[in-house]
Amino acid sequence: MFDFFSQRTPAQKQPQFFVPKADPFENPLVETDPHALAQWATALPFANPQQLAENVITSLSRLNRYPGQVKKRDELMQIYVTPAMRLAHGMSQRKQQAPISLVRRVMLEMAYGYCHIVNHCISSKQNKKSTQRLGQAIYNANKYFTLEYLMACEDFDCRCVSPYQHVSRLMTYAWEQNLHLLEMEDHDQSESHQATISHQYNRFLLLLLLDPCHLQEGEPRICFDYLNELAGEANIIAPDKDVDATGRYVIDRLGEVPPYLYHPDCLENLPLPRFTLFDLSPVSKTLHQQLRLMEKSEQSKPACMNRLTAKEANNLLARMLKSWHIRLKRDSERHNTSGQIMVWIGVQNAYQYLAGQSANQEPGDEEITMTQPVGMRDSAHRVGNKRIIALRSNQSRSGVALRIPRQAVSKELIGQLILISTHENKQGSDWKLGVVKRAMNSGDNLLEVGVQFVAGKLEPITLRLAKLQNEEESNPDHGAIFIDQGHNNRSSLIVPKHFFVIGQEYRVEEMIPSPSISPLQQLETTAHFERFRIKSV
Repeated sequence: MFDFFSQRTPAQKQPQFFVPKADPFENPLVETDPHALAQWATALPFANPQQLAENVITSLSRLNRYPGQVKKRDELMQIYVTPAMRLAHGMSQRKQQAPISLVRRVMLEMAYGYCHIVNHCISSKQNKKSTQRLGQAIYNANKYFTLEYLMACEDFDCRCVSPYQHVSRLMTYAWEQNLHLLEMEDHDQSESHQATISHQYNRFLLLLLLDPCHLQEGEPRICFDYLNELAGEANIIAPDKDVDATGRYVIDRLGEVPPYLYHPDCLENLPLPRFTLFDLSPVSKTLHQQLRLMEKSEQSKPACMNRLTAKEANNLLARMLKSWHIRLKRDSERHNTSGQIMVWIGVQNAYQYLAGQSANQEPGDEEITMTQPVGMRDSAHRVGNKRIIALRSNQSRSGVALRIPRQAVSKELIGQLILISTHENKQGSDWKLGVVKRAMNSGDNLLEVGVQFVAGKLEPITLRLAKLQNEEESNPDHGAIFIDQGHNNRSSLIVPKHFFVIGQEYRVEEMIPSPSISPLQQLETTAHFERFRIKSV
């Protein structure tokens, strides 16, 4: 057993764990009576998530900064749980939502409230009852820090470091006090063994190590739900020169050094016991088994992935394994660059550009620039109709890093087809087509976006369903992009999501007589487009 937090002299009065700085005076608006606060809670505007979040933040932030004595903080925090979890569940169910920044703030204030209880327990006499109270407070604080991190992943902010620091330090103290395996009360957990500090810490680390800036919209939460089933299989083990490095990460118990892949050569440079190993190889093994089952039967798909197709679920699990175990090296060196560039997002906009049509001809269409005020966020939400002015930061033969105004894009960015060019209209080869592989905050209301170029000669084509018995039936044309890689067996076609049906025939409208093609094999799928190998019919 190790001892990072217990070696404190009685003279040390500062809190063990972070809480907001106390106000200089006692605010008379702070409610410290549970009965009065419960009455306040019954009048909360649950039908208006934004107003609900604002009300909770105002009340709870005042309480967390109240300099006076709060005798019944446990009861007060329990009253805040209902609106806080209503907001958290609203984000997961994609109902009417409050701005994600507000809900993240609610989660943080909830965590700070429980940190107050942790600090109070530490400074009080320990007995069996107070020990259980301490464990429950640590569990709850970590729960809300973790929920805030999950929402950060959905808000292009997965590289934020404070949740990892808070969760790691609280977990370390729970280890010291031998509280990490005790089962706590949590109505969000269907299995009692999942409601332990250790289990939820493992779940948090597994999500963190996925590097969620590469996950598409909705996937962080799907992964988070799925990892709750697997987190108990991960282990914390002591570093050893004979330990296999596969699937093992170095973890800093104080949360100051981010996790990194373990290699035996680094063992002598690890101050022990501060640094230890997180072994996720048993989780990977289970995930491999799940993939094999899903290949045999779609019924084997995890319940949390029901809204995904079998192909999408397989793809997500494979990418999870890849994120944990493979660190790809760039196949070409990137060079710093600068300057503005024009960007069109989505299959339809890329098709229109390549076909020589303007993607900005629709009524009311507006250009989104680097200087556009945040107040235009709502008008910029429909990125499919917008040309965006972005900045290049570096580029290589295989990809480019862009900085795009945050207000110019929606959350549905990763996995999008993206066309970049220095000209508003197609001119020669002065353009590139790529796929958005990652996106994360880079400050100044900008997103840093990583784009991988699509290789091959690209041509826009127009497709129409070939065999339509009734000419009056709706049969609209659909734009697609043909990728010629020099051989029929390697060429493919990018189409909008859910457009192609394997076995159906489609006419290529640009050619006379119009040839027919049929999708043969799906090569790639994202939330926004699919790429198929095709055959002539």
